[in-house]
Amino acid sequence: MAAGQEFRFAKIVGQVFLVALSLFTLFPIYYIVTASLKGKEEYLLNNLGLPHGVALENFRSLFADFAFVRWLVNSVLVTSLVLVFGLLVCCLAAFALRRYTFRIKGLLLRFIASLMLIPPIIAIVPLFEFFVRIRLINSLAGVIIIYIGFIIPFTIYLVYSFFVTIPGEMIEAGVIDGCRDLRLLFWIFIPLSVPAIVTSIVVNAMWVWNDLLMAMVFLQSDRLKTLMAGLIAFRSRSNINLPLVMAGLLVSTIPIAALYLSGQRLFIKGLMTGLEK
Repeated sequence: MAAGQEFRFAKIVGQVFLVALSLFTLFPIYYIVTASLKGKEEYLLNNLGLPHGVALENFRSLFADFAFVRWLVNSVLVTSLVLVFGLLVCCLAAFALRRYTFRIKGLLLRFIASLMLIPPIIAIVPLFEFFVRIRLINSLAGVIIIYIGFIIPFTIYLVYSFFVTIPGEMIEAGVIDGCRDLRLLFWIFIPLSVPAIVTSIVVNAMWVWNDLLMAMVFLQSDRLKTLMAGLIAFRSRSNINLPLVMAGLLVSTIPIAALYLSGQRLFIKGLMTGLEK
């Protein structure tokens, strides 16, 4: 009986802890949403409570600000191009690693895996010096190249882990039907690896969209800033009007939240399969 009571007590304590942890995690979201729907005066009087009404003037002011709209467009452009070209390069590389056998294949896979351990901040100084020499500082093309370089190791490894699960008999059947390498890739490998593709899209989009370090260092011109870097300048410019800043943060989270929710099932499947590998 005592053991059963101890078990129930431990279970209750665990549930209370999980509820408290969930509330703690969700509080920033609650704060951003409620603050963005308040006017400046209401926020000063009631910064933590629910808004008395829905104030949309913050969002109207945001989208009336040409700089904010330009930062948003820059983020969409950079993230989209990084995903498209990065996925194309990584799928081709993963296909080559799966399709062909060569002497240093195992060494190359270990090298790719080891690159995932290198934090981006270590490469900031040499990258900056190199991009100054090739005149790609203050260029969206420059940060796109940098982002593609950093997403390559993780994406190749994840996509390759799915490609190796495709049965050899299916590949041979495609070859007998006349499929060449590119046709095999786009007709067999990629359709059977959709969870890995979706997972890489979500993970890489979240990193590129939310990155501040590369954007602050390599995009010094105000008109070229991405949304997150622009919001830092916007925060200092609108220091008194915090509800306007919170509205900007809310707008910045919506695209990535929508992307994650739309591919949640495939994202979890791809992530679990990648971890098993």
